[in-house]
Formats: sequence, structure tokens, C-alpha cells
Amino acid sequence: MAVDSDGNAFTYTGTWGTTPTVVIGNSFLYSVSCTSNRTCVATDDGSAAGYNGTRWSSPTDFDGTNAVVSVSCSSPKFCVVVDKAGGSFFYNGASVSSDVPLGDGTNTPVAVSCSAPKFCMVVDDQGNAIVGST
Repeated sequence: MAVDSDGNAFTYTGTWGTTPTVVIGNSFLYSVSCTSNRTCVATDDGSAAGYNGTRWSSPTDFDGTNAVVSVSCSSPKFCVVVDKAGGSFFYNGASVSSDVPLGDGTNTPVAVSCSAPKFCMVVDDQGNAIVGST
């Protein structure tokens, strides 16, 4: 799965020749994460939409003020979204948590990767890594 600045998602099924699907209309999609060929989450500036293998859900708003930089899902019910302001949001497949600051709150994340439910690594623009686990 790939996303573009027009709010489209492209599904790879052996070739990139598939017709793009509008996920969040007229919106710059920043990141997408898939846990299987039937479960993906895509994010724009302040919302997330889920893919169930057939169609995309309506977007769920969570933060309209800061640009999202990355999303990572380790399961269909555990995704983490990080924004440029150093905030993180947890998506459980239906709703998004409120903003949780990363580290000391001064970090500017550039990517997040979650390898297991409740374990993620965030890297920032200063070469730091922030581990999150519960």
C-alpha cells in the first residue's frame, strides 16, 4: 500500500497498475501502515482511516493542528501516530486517544515503528530514539 498527496491509496498486488482509491478526499496523506493485506491505517494532518481489505472507513479526527509524520501498526487494534509537535496518538481500530507527549515534549519525531502491541520506537530529527512500552 502506498499513499500520495492527493489523498489516494495505491494497492500493490504484484503490480502498481491498480486504480488509486480516495481515502481522505483532497487531503495530503502522510503515512500508511499495514499489518496484513486486509488491515491498513492511513493518516493525513489530523485524522486516520482504516482499510479492511475491501474498503476504507470514514476518517477519525484526532489532531487537526499539527502535521502527522508517521503511523505504525503492530496489529489491527494497535497503531501509533506521531506528529511534528512531538505528540503521539494511539489508535485501537475504532477511536484515537488524546495527545500524549513524547519524551520530554521537545522532540520532533520523523518516524515511528511498532513491532509488537505496546512496543514502539520513535526517532527524531536530532538523532534520538525514544522507546515506548507499557
